[in-house]
Amino acid sequence: MQKDMCSKYFKGRSIYSDDIIRTNKDAYCKLVYEDKNTLIIIDEHTEVKFSENVLSRSFHINYGSMYVKNIE
Repeated sequence: MQKDMCSKYFKGRSIYSDDIIRTNKDAYCKLVYEDKNTLIIIDEHTEVKFSENVLSRSFHINYGSMYVKNIE
C-alpha cells in the first residue's frame, strides 16, 4: 500500500475517546482535531490510544512515536 493511500481512504473519519490507531511499516497517519488547534502525526509502526473528556485530551503510546503540535 502506498504511503498516501491510507490517508485518502480514511479522510474525514471521526476518532472517539478510547479509540486506538495503528500504523504499519511505511505508513503514517496525520490528524487534525475539529477545533483546528491540534495537529498529530503518527509515525510508521506505532500504536496510540486516544482519550478525551471535558477538561483534557491525552494520548498513550503503546509503541512507536508521534508528533503533536498546537497550531494556533
